[in-house]
Amino acid sequence: PALARRLARRLGEAAGCPVTVGAAGPGSGPAGVAGLHRDALRCCEALLALERTGEGAGADDLGVYGLLLHEAGREDLARFVQRVVGPVLAHDAERGSDLARTLLAYYDAGGNLARTAGALYVHVNTLYQRLERIGSLLGDGWRCGDRALQVHLALRVHAVLGAGT
Repeated sequence: PALARRLARRLGEAAGCPVTVGAAGPGSGPAGVAGLHRDALRCCEALLALERTGEGAGADDLGVYGLLLHEAGREDLARFVQRVVGPVLAHDAERGSDLARTLLAYYDAGGNLARTAGALYVHVNTLYQRLERIGSLLGDGWRCGDRALQVHLALRVHAVLGAGT
């Protein structure tokens, strides 16, 4: 992981643009190379999905998101995403809306409506309408405590799982 960070920094400097590096291992022998390559690629995809372009990391550096890099449990995680934010994702898919991105911006702004609207380049009234729609899809309590954590995590998991497909 430290080598991945140094490599991302040095390659980025040499290329003049951000370079994202996923690390895996250790391993040995030709039989292990394919698996290590797959793991490093998943790590790189997770970094990109988490908007960490230009960084280097291994699965251990990604915290809970590192768990998503293993095949075991991916179906369970996909079910978690559907259970928690499925109505929002379905609404976006059916109507071409962007409620999932609105939710992520809301959480990234710490629930501050002015900053969320600014990050999305929308008027605060538009944001209010989107948040009302989200409330109607997710039900009461999606903004508070454990429920907010689950919604935020489900959206991040969705991004990471989607990056690997």
